[in-house]
Amino acid sequence: MRAFIFLGMGMIGCGNSPCTEGFTKASDGNCYPDSAYEESDADTDADSDSDADSDSDADADTDADTDADADADTDADPAGEITVSGLFTFSDEVTSEGICSVSLYSYDDIDEETGNPNHDSGAKSMDLTNIDCPDGNGASYSYEVTLSLSSDTNFEVGIVGFIDPDGDPDTVDGAEGGSVDNPLTVSNGGSYTADISLEPLSPPK
Repeated sequence: MRAFIFLGMGMIGCGNSPCTEGFTKASDGNCYPDSAYEESDADTDADSDSDADSDSDADADTDADTDADADADTDADPAGEITVSGLFTFSDEVTSEGICSVSLYSYDDIDEETGNPNHDSGAKSMDLTNIDCPDGNGASYSYEVTLSLSSDTNFEVGIVGFIDPDGDPDTVDGAEGGSVDNPLTVSNGGSYTADISLEPLSPPK
């Protein structure tokens, strides 16, 4: 018997040969496209798309969780805090625009000879809080601040005061200096006294 294949109009002449994948044999002996196969293939594609979407969504959720964790780590609460109070004194004039602050440093970052932070060596404060300035000319302002710690265990810190008496960064009249009570051995929740007395950077006018 001679088998033959005839192609045309979506029909394949099969004779006694089996139909190729995706086709089914009709009663006339010819192979026609199998609609069930097409639906199955469509379902498979849909499942693949669904799986891809699910995987993509899962990856997005994972990335979001990772970002949230990173943000949480970055925004982590400080290890502790202390309350510091004392007298802030400046020997020269202070205008109503003056700026004053009290900051907290590890005592390892304080130059013991000058009492000032070693800025040239990269010293950075653990915390800083602005306060009201004294009236100047030797007058004192009684301050109290809460400062954050980088560790809740006992360790030595330096309390540093800063003043810009006219609030103008272009004038050279500011001053910075450590408290006469430095170093302080502190721990989380403690209250400490640190008096600060500053002289102007340039001679009084």
